[in-house]
Amino acid sequence: MPAVSVILCTHNRAGVLRETLPTIIRQSMAEGDWELVVVDNGSRDATRAVVDSCTAGVPYARYVFEPEVGLSAARNRGIAETTGDVVVFVDDDVEAPTDWLARLVAGFDRFPDAAAIGGRVELVLPGPRPQWLTPSLAGFLAEFDRGDAATVLPPPEFPVGANMALRRSWLEKLGPFRTSLGRRGSSLGASEEEEYFGRLRAAGGQIAYVPDAALRHLIPESRVEPAWFRRRAFAQGRSSVVLLDEQRRRGRVELVARALSALGHAVVGRDAFARRAATGAAGRFGGAVVSLTWLGCAVECARLAVSPRGARP
Repeated sequence: MPAVSVILCTHNRAGVLRETLPTIIRQSMAEGDWELVVVDNGSRDATRAVVDSCTAGVPYARYVFEPEVGLSAARNRGIAETTGDVVVFVDDDVEAPTDWLARLVAGFDRFPDAAAIGGRVELVLPGPRPQWLTPSLAGFLAEFDRGDAATVLPPPEFPVGANMALRRSWLEKLGPFRTSLGRRGSSLGASEEEEYFGRLRAAGGQIAYVPDAALRHLIPESRVEPAWFRRRAFAQGRSSVVLLDEQRRRGRVELVARALSALGHAVVGRDAFARRAATGAAGRFGGAVVSLTWLGCAVECARLAVSPRGARP
């Protein structure tokens, strides 16, 4: 039985998966110590063929198809399909050095009380970094860098899903990822990791950061466009409301009040004013992104207010 299970979830990304999979397979960890499960999340492209080609003759790698589209559903399927005491989650668009997995798992030796470990994620952009792509906005691209020292992450910080590991005992204790949160197909939903690590901390779990377990995140040109960040910000606002509703159901009156408040922040709030007053591209765009996040909050509050309260998005 392998000690470590690596779960790679993918959806209609055969092209980039063809580049990523070989770097995951070529890890220095001994063959019998780990397994790789690629969860095909309802793909309609050549994902199966790519996985079969890349994993041919690799006994510790296998393919699983999960028809329910959604990153959380795919992760839950991966957990159910694996057996390792340590469960590692990695994205389908990364480049991993050969010692990445060993370094990430070694984090549990450095932090024996940790329930979860996160590694550094470095962005690989298709060209020069735009002036408006500030460190705060780079978080939307899963950039994660908390310096060069291994440390316990203080609340509310948590790893990004592109490069994180959890003890199976904690996954069993906490239960599945919330399928109402996270990306589904082409949607840019989020907050599933925030919700999960919030549960973990509430149960007394500790999260550590290990910078030398670093991955390179390959960013396509389509994601280094202002339009993508606007969509992502709006989706983040909606996801934040869904997360709050997961934690405590709000009544219709409270939801309407929150919708009006969020709309006010979007239109006349501090960030909206800063956007209009800013002279630089970074300041104007940063303000616009925050305003769109508030607008997403307003829309989702309004949607929940008029929906049957038993319904989920």
